[in-house]
Amino acid sequence: MVEGYHAVVTAMDDAIGRVLATVDSLKLADDTFVFFYSDNGAFMLEGRGLECSTNAPFREGGVTCWEGGLRVAAMARWPGKIEAGGTIDESLWSPDLLVACTRLANVDLPDGLELDGKNPLPVLTEGAASPHHSMYFSFRKHTALRKGDWKIVRTRPEQDWMLFNLASDPGERSNVAGRKTDVLNELVIELQQWEGGF
Repeated sequence: MVEGYHAVVTAMDDAIGRVLATVDSLKLADDTFVFFYSDNGAFMLEGRGLECSTNAPFREGGVTCWEGGLRVAAMARWPGKIEAGGTIDESLWSPDLLVACTRLANVDLPDGLELDGKNPLPVLTEGAASPHHSMYFSFRKHTALRKGDWKIVRTRPEQDWMLFNLASDPGERSNVAGRKTDVLNELVIELQQWEGGF
């Protein structure tokens, strides 16, 4: 564990607790949407002194397009609208928060502005399915696209695409690209549409 990591986590816990306690004491909780998440999975950079946690059962970690870098837990609180202690297993991503904020503030986005985010509030408050048809990820040389339970990923542009079924293989251990060429081709076309701006 990185030296000082525990102290940082404890300080964050305390600070977030103070904010929530203040919201509660001012009787603003019912009108306050709280959403907390990590921007990526824990770093797993062995030999560099930066391995601070585990993302098991997911592969790799932060600053990659493997599930260990992309799939993170989040916490939401909005009394009376989001079920306390509940669990939601639907895919959302950080661009959705901008859309949520515009809805909560009751403002319209400027004409012609297109966002990758979708409104997450029905998922969080009504149990709706994820609004995402697919999600595209790119960081440095890593690229990935997820569509339903399927995901293509590669760590370098010159590399062949790998294909994983995240429902049966969340750890991305079994590349089925050679056996599921129809699914692979479908996802590659979808990824090219993302890169071309649809």
